[in-house]
Amino acid sequence: MRDDIIKKNVRNKCLGYITDVYLSDSVELLDNVLTDDQIDPQYSANTAYFRLETYVLLRRLSFDDSVKNVDEFMLNSGYTEIDVKMIHKLRKNESPLFFRDNRTSLDFQFFSVGQTLDDVKAFDPNGDYIYIDNLFPDVPKHSRHYTSDGFVVKIIFDDNDVIASIQVEDL
Repeated sequence: MRDDIIKKNVRNKCLGYITDVYLSDSVELLDNVLTDDQIDPQYSANTAYFRLETYVLLRRLSFDDSVKNVDEFMLNSGYTEIDVKMIHKLRKNESPLFFRDNRTSLDFQFFSVGQTLDDVKAFDPNGDYIYIDNLFPDVPKHSRHYTSDGFVVKIIFDDNDVIASIQVEDL
C-alpha cells in the first residue's frame, strides 16, 4: 500500500514537471508565432494552438481547472483580445487543412446545459453553425460538430444562445 502511494506521488511530481516544461515550451512557441513574420512565417500557429489546447485539456482532466479553452487560458495568462484574434487569424491563414479537427465525442463531454454558444464557438470555431440563425422554423437552433470517432455532437440552444440539450448521434 505504501509503495503504491509513493509511486503515485512520484508519478504526480513527474507529470507536474512534464506539464510545466510542456507549457513553458508551448508559451514560447506561442510568443514566437505572435511576433513572427506574417508573410513568411517560421513558426506554426496551429502547432502552438494545439499544444495549448492539449495543456488546457490536461489541466481540466487532471486538476479540475476552470479554464475551458485556449482563448480563456490566453486571456488569463496576460495575452490580449488582439493576441487571441491574431492566433485564430494565423491558424486560418496557415493551412485550411488544419481545420479538420480530430476531436472525439468525448471532447464535448465538458459542455452542459446552461453554457453558452460563445463557449461552444470558442471550443470549436470550426463547428457547423449553419442552423444558429434559426433560418428554418421547424429546425431547432443548433450547432453540429463532426468527430473523428464517427459521431455528430448536436448542441441545441435556446433563444438566448444558452445550451438547452446535447445529443451525440452516429454519423
